[in-house]
Amino acid sequence: MDLISLPEGPIKRTALIHMGINLTVVVLYVINAWMRTVNPDQLTLPMFLSLVAILLLVVSGWLGGKLVYEHGVGVDTTAPGSR
Repeated sequence: MDLISLPEGPIKRTALIHMGINLTVVVLYVINAWMRTVNPDQLTLPMFLSLVAILLLVVSGWLGGKLVYEHGVGVDTTAPGSR
């Protein structure tokens, strides 16, 4: 819902990139799990996929933090004790 309610512009673009990276990570982990199941003796490519997924998660986490802490996406400013 937060994504749908964002206005067009740089914030929405950042949110879409954040979402795209997260979906890419899910696909990488599914492929990784399948490769490990089909051929458990060959782990070179699955290990590489794990590394790529972790690096993408770092970038996605940074973008998510930017959305929340810089732009207030998903922050309820009407709640008691909020800024």
